[in-house]
Amino acid sequence: FISHDIRVPLASAVAQIKSELGEHHPAHKQMVRALAWTEDFLQTSRAQMLRADGFTELDLIALLHEVADDIYPLTVVNALTLVLDLPDEPVWIQGNFGTLSRAIANLLSNALKFSPPGGAIRLSAKLQANQVHIGITDQGPGIDPQDIERLFKRFSRLEPGTSSLQAGVGLGLYFVQTTVLKHGGTVTVVSRQGETTFILIFDNIINL
Repeated sequence: FISHDIRVPLASAVAQIKSELGEHHPAHKQMVRALAWTEDFLQTSRAQMLRADGFTELDLIALLHEVADDIYPLTVVNALTLVLDLPDEPVWIQGNFGTLSRAIANLLSNALKFSPPGGAIRLSAKLQANQVHIGITDQGPGIDPQDIERLFKRFSRLEPGTSSLQAGVGLGLYFVQTTVLKHGGTVTVVSRQGETTFILIFDNIINL
């Protein structure tokens, strides 16, 4: 409730400062950052409150295509290539479209931050038995092995240009893990120098 009540006046203040002082003014940048933090808290709260009895049938492949379409303009701006390796046929699961979309978008946004210009980001999905494995791969510096276990903890985050965790308001990956766990799935990370892959595994496929 606090996050929601703070978010509305913050959004209003951001718009007003942008109009009167311009988007490059330090006050505008600080308010935009505060609004982003508030949004992170709000979305994390929503993920924590997910209930399976509120899920609906959704096509996971269509969801991935939609998120890829949304992120594509940013890949162009950052001189990156977005590679899709997705099945032609739908994959139906029980889930919440909004939180799953945001989780995938968070991972793709991170891949954008860590991949060097001219590199590629890969979004894939493969069916294995009664599971679907979703992979998001970047060409960044990799993640230090000792940090992988702590990667999904609240208030830890990675910074572009580094392979180690930094202190800060880091809720993006915590949100991803919370969302995936609420859908009965798992998240794993495979990383080495020059490549990191986040793998989301769901086994609640609906056989239509």
